[in-house]
Amino acid sequence: MTNSGANTVSAYAITPVSGVLTAVTGSPFATGTSPAAVIVNSLGFAVYVANQSDGTVSVFSPGALMPVNGSPFAAGMGPRALSSDPSGQYLFIADSTANTISVLNNNQLAIPGSPFVTGSNPSSVAVDPFDNYVYVANQGSNNISAFALNAATGALSVAAGSPFAAGTEPASVAVDPTGMFTYVVNSGGDTVSVFAIDATSGALTPIGGSPFATGTQPTAIAISD
Repeated sequence: MTNSGANTVSAYAITPVSGVLTAVTGSPFATGTSPAAVIVNSLGFAVYVANQSDGTVSVFSPGALMPVNGSPFAAGMGPRALSSDPSGQYLFIADSTANTISVLNNNQLAIPGSPFVTGSNPSSVAVDPFDNYVYVANQGSNNISAFALNAATGALSVAAGSPFAAGTEPASVAVDPTGMFTYVVNSGGDTVSVFAIDATSGALTPIGGSPFATGTQPTAIAISD
């Protein structure tokens, strides 16, 4: 977990069956300034931390977190959210201040064309389970940017019809494990929007009844398998 005020990330071992957490030796570990998000690479070979105030991403080997050579690496301005594609080849970084999404490869190098323009204040990023599409929740412009992903290069191209209107202040986006639907939490509207994904283009179409009411100021969403 990130500790934004202390500029650290805490790591724990999980006890099987009971789920009890035990701090990993050396935890917490130093990051950059104001760590805002942490994820594990889809294949489990790296831990990434977005450092919002200094525009970097810290990269660690898993377990007892050891920084990889060269860490932290430059990202865009105000990195706020992270996602790894299912193949584990790329890291997607929502740069909230720059209004862009940066894409790094496994060597922590920006892929050609990165960063890519999003809407205002991108706050969350998600990749579909088939490495076809990337979705970004733009909290400042109340919409979702959709991109087609070139899995061979990591390059993004704007999907037809993008951006797609969401509710007020979309704060988090997730794609279900089937790749059929995208879910968007609207923190300013106390709702969750649900979209059907066009498998050919990546375009989003609201399903009947969307958006659906939530509690007050929802900020994150998770989907079970």
